[in-house]
Amino acid sequence: MWLQRNTAVLPQHESKPPPATSLVVIPSGTQETFLLFGIPTQTRLQRQLVLAELAASTAMVKQRGRKRQAAPPSALPNGTLVAWDDLVLDDRLLQALTAQRCAALRTTDGLQALWVPHEQAPLAMAILCGQQSISSLADCQIMTPDSFSGVYSKKLRRADRPLCLRVHAVGQDQAEQALFTAVYKGMTDIVTKLVWPRPAFWLTRWAARRHIRPNQVTLLGATCMLAAGVGFWHGIFGWALVAAWLMSLLDTVDGKLARTTATSSHWGHVLDHGMDIVHPPFWYLAWAMGLHGVSWHGPVVTVIFAGYVLGRIAEGVFSRLAWPCSLFTWKPWTSLLRLVTARRNPNLILLSAAALANAPGAGLTAVALWTAFTTALLWWATCQAYWQHTRGIAIVPWLAAQHGSELAPRWMTRLLDIRPI
Repeated sequence: MWLQRNTAVLPQHESKPPPATSLVVIPSGTQETFLLFGIPTQTRLQRQLVLAELAASTAMVKQRGRKRQAAPPSALPNGTLVAWDDLVLDDRLLQALTAQRCAALRTTDGLQALWVPHEQAPLAMAILCGQQSISSLADCQIMTPDSFSGVYSKKLRRADRPLCLRVHAVGQDQAEQALFTAVYKGMTDIVTKLVWPRPAFWLTRWAARRHIRPNQVTLLGATCMLAAGVGFWHGIFGWALVAAWLMSLLDTVDGKLARTTATSSHWGHVLDHGMDIVHPPFWYLAWAMGLHGVSWHGPVVTVIFAGYVLGRIAEGVFSRLAWPCSLFTWKPWTSLLRLVTARRNPNLILLSAAALANAPGAGLTAVALWTAFTTALLWWATCQAYWQHTRGIAIVPWLAAQHGSELAPRWMTRLLDIRPI
């Protein structure tokens, strides 16, 4: 079965250009349609191909001191992916395949997919079905998922073995759990890492099966964000905290829904991350107003605002020095700091505890002190990176370094490597 990328309808006197990428799926031998998060597996593969082509067409090569330059046309994916109809692939594997002229993906269970020039698609189909030998393809690079273990993903902040499985071999439930785990960020805050995975998985699956879009979840989260801010402003801390925590959960769900269904978009990313960056300090200001004025709490709010902005600046400076390494993936201790640094969720823990103790003012003070402390640590790490950069020492994520796991105590490695579900 051929599934090709949709293109715009052209006038009849114009010829239709061939798609840059196309997909051929081979039936796995059963009549069952394999659905993951509400969509057929071959539909997800097709969407991944389109996203990979889009990402490559807008790829930018960063050069220090110069503007970013667009990738040349020769670097864009151009070929046919031949795969089993129940195959689930990590984006890292798909991008690695499509970056080659001709490549094959093999696991211990045999060949799973081939990426070939369009004219060689029939031969690739015969190879995948066992009717021809892989040696029939000249200059075909053989890849395995294990060969990418330790390859760092900046997008997901992890360097584990990328996902490659057949749904009929493991079942729908296990495949959905594996896919959800594969798209979960490795380095994040303590609530997102330890508390939200299970409810986020249930909500993601529920939303996907009802064809709810990620941006709809984001907009619902924005509504909760505004409700929380209004509640804080009027001193209704209990219900406002409920809305704030619901917004936090939905902020986890929208991204996972986009990745599991391969429906990520540029504007969805802008909306989601724009909200994440902008709203926290205004929540704290609203909390101070809910304490009936900012006369006494004015200095506290000032510390929170200044610490938050300086912390974001520290991250930006670090990224400028060490791109594509981020501050929170550089060393084990900075990754551990990411779990508890003064961002929305750790601060919500402080505010919730203070509200339960009927001491909301103390909660705001605790947020200010914690913000000042963690921001100082962020700048300490940034200064260390600058010292290393000026001496020509490479700045790389500790997980991507050889024997990276040996750089951290075992308990820390286990904590940072906890699987979501």
